[in-house]
Amino acid sequence: MLSEDIYQAASSFEGVHMPYGTGAGQIDCSHFVAQIIERATGHRFDWISANAYAHSPHFQKVDHPVRGDIVYWHRSPHGHVAVVLDPNQHTFIGSQSSGGVGTARYNSSYWRAHGGGPHFLRFIG
Repeated sequence: MLSEDIYQAASSFEGVHMPYGTGAGQIDCSHFVAQIIERATGHRFDWISANAYAHSPHFQKVDHPVRGDIVYWHRSPHGHVAVVLDPNQHTFIGSQSSGGVGTARYNSSYWRAHGGGPHFLRFIG
């Protein structure tokens, strides 16, 4: 299952410090997720923004995530995207502007209020 491969790739970043941004040695949320998907599946996105994941033909919307699914928040002008680590614990890993790559809970009050989310996608290839 592709989601399990994505989960394995994403979980390998737990505890790895990578600062948020677009400069040398930094990574933003959309590129972090794209890197994980490429590592797990070999699929390469030439360019994709956080808000574009939900419109990509490579994903389908799901109501009940499994680990390795994509969690996203649509917000103008930029959304946020990350990878679900544990749907029972509501945890994800992503590159957040507050501290770079790290884990958080998508059911926290901050993330529930952020961009009308969370919403979930499954990579289908």
